[in-house]
Amino acid sequence: MYSMFICKYLSAHYKTPVRTGSDRLSKVIFNHDFVKDIVINTLLDIPGNNDRIGNNEWSDRSRSDVVYEPVQSSLPIVVIEIPHHVNPDFL
Repeated sequence: MYSMFICKYLSAHYKTPVRTGSDRLSKVIFNHDFVKDIVINTLLDIPGNNDRIGNNEWSDRSRSDVVYEPVQSSLPIVVIEIPHHVNPDFL
Protein backbone atom coordinates (compact mmCIF):
# COMPACT_ATOMS: atom_id res chain seq x y z
CA MET A 1 0.00 0.00 0.00
CA TYR A 2 2.74 2.47 0.95
CA SER A 3 4.72 1.75 -2.25
CA MET A 4 1.58 2.32 -4.30
CA PHE A 5 1.24 5.77 -2.71
CA ILE A 6 4.82 6.64 -3.65
CA CYS A 7 4.47 5.44 -7.23
CA LYS A 8 1.08 7.05 -7.79
CA TYR A 9 1.62 10.44 -6.18
CA LEU A 10 5.37 11.02 -6.30
CA SER A 11 6.16 9.18 -9.53
CA ALA A 12 9.20 7.69 -7.81
CA HIS A 13 10.43 4.16 -8.20
CA TYR A 14 12.70 2.83 -5.50
CA LYS A 15 13.46 -0.63 -4.23
CA THR A 16 12.81 -0.75 -0.50
CA PRO A 17 15.83 -1.53 1.66
CA VAL A 18 16.33 -5.13 2.70
CA ARG A 19 17.54 -4.11 6.15
CA THR A 20 14.89 -2.79 8.51
CA GLY A 21 15.61 0.47 10.30
CA SER A 22 17.26 2.04 7.25
CA ASP A 23 16.28 5.61 6.39
CA ARG A 24 17.27 5.43 2.70
CA LEU A 25 13.68 5.47 1.48
CA SER A 26 12.91 8.54 3.60
CA LYS A 27 15.88 10.37 2.08
CA VAL A 28 14.71 9.52 -1.43
CA ILE A 29 11.21 10.79 -0.64
CA PHE A 30 12.50 14.06 0.87
CA ASN A 31 14.69 14.62 -2.21
CA HIS A 32 11.62 14.63 -4.47
CA ASP A 33 10.53 18.09 -5.66
CA PHE A 34 6.89 17.50 -4.65
CA VAL A 35 7.86 16.80 -1.03
CA LYS A 36 10.42 19.65 -1.00
CA ASP A 37 7.67 22.06 -2.03
CA ILE A 38 5.43 20.88 0.82
CA VAL A 39 8.22 21.14 3.42
CA ILE A 40 9.39 24.61 2.34
CA ASN A 41 5.84 25.93 2.14
CA THR A 42 5.00 24.54 5.59
CA LEU A 43 8.19 25.70 7.36
CA LEU A 44 8.80 29.06 5.70
CA ASP A 45 5.36 29.94 4.29
CA ILE A 46 6.83 30.59 0.84
CA PRO A 47 6.46 28.65 -2.43
CA GLY A 48 8.67 25.58 -2.60
CA ASN A 49 10.25 26.65 -5.89
CA ASN A 50 12.27 29.23 -3.91
CA ASP A 51 14.59 26.40 -2.83
CA ARG A 52 16.50 23.67 -4.62
CA ILE A 53 17.82 20.35 -3.37
CA GLY A 54 21.36 21.09 -2.29
CA ASN A 55 24.61 19.33 -1.61
CA ASN A 56 24.40 17.39 1.66
CA GLU A 57 28.18 17.14 2.22
CA TRP A 58 29.91 19.69 4.43
CA SER A 59 33.54 20.85 4.43
CA ASP A 60 34.37 18.67 7.47
CA ARG A 61 33.24 15.60 5.43
CA SER A 62 30.08 15.12 7.50
CA ARG A 63 26.77 14.61 5.75
CA SER A 64 23.23 15.75 6.37
CA ASP A 65 20.30 13.64 5.23
CA VAL A 66 18.62 16.36 3.14
CA VAL A 67 19.54 19.99 2.43
CA TYR A 68 17.31 22.53 0.71
CA GLU A 69 19.29 25.55 -0.51
CA PRO A 70 17.57 28.86 -1.23
CA VAL A 71 17.64 30.29 -4.73
CA GLN A 72 17.88 33.78 -3.17
CA SER A 73 20.58 34.34 -0.55
CA SER A 74 18.17 36.17 1.78
CA LEU A 75 16.34 32.93 2.62
CA PRO A 76 17.57 30.34 5.18
CA ILE A 77 19.00 26.91 4.36
CA VAL A 78 16.76 24.04 5.51
CA VAL A 79 18.59 20.96 6.84
CA ILE A 80 16.57 17.80 7.52
CA GLU A 81 17.91 14.93 9.63
CA ILE A 82 15.92 11.69 9.57
CA PRO A 83 16.26 9.52 12.71
CA HIS A 84 16.58 5.73 12.37
CA HIS A 85 14.43 5.07 15.44
CA VAL A 86 11.96 7.21 17.32
CA ASN A 87 11.15 6.34 20.91
CA PRO A 88 9.52 8.24 23.81
CA ASP A 89 12.91 9.67 24.87
CA PHE A 90 13.32 11.21 21.43
CA LEU A 91 9.98 12.98 21.63
